[in-house]
Amino acid sequence: MFLQCALCFFVGVETQKDLLRLFDQSTAIDEGVNVVREGVNEGVNFDDEGVNTLLDLIRTEPGLNARTLAAKTGKSLSTTERHIRKLKNEGAIEFRGAPKNGGYYSLTPKK
Repeated sequence: MFLQCALCFFVGVETQKDLLRLFDQSTAIDEGVNVVREGVNEGVNFDDEGVNTLLDLIRTEPGLNARTLAAKTGKSLSTTERHIRKLKNEGAIEFRGAPKNGGYYSLTPKK
């Protein structure tokens, strides 16, 4: 191991790419992986249709809790809670009542 490190230092190799270039090997494999990773991270967005569906349901049936809203929309509880958070941050809904038996109410009239 020491011999490899000393040899790398002697020929001016600092990274794995430098080592591959020294032996005329392609670094495209590593670069391709980075492109794929960047593409995966950039593609996640909120589902505005799901948020609008949830808001419409809250307007037509005010006072429902998150579990009931999830069951009625067919979405998971975590997805429903994420949509609720977005609507609360936008000032479109509010929670009224005790945590055990309260529910969500619309603060915006239907357009």
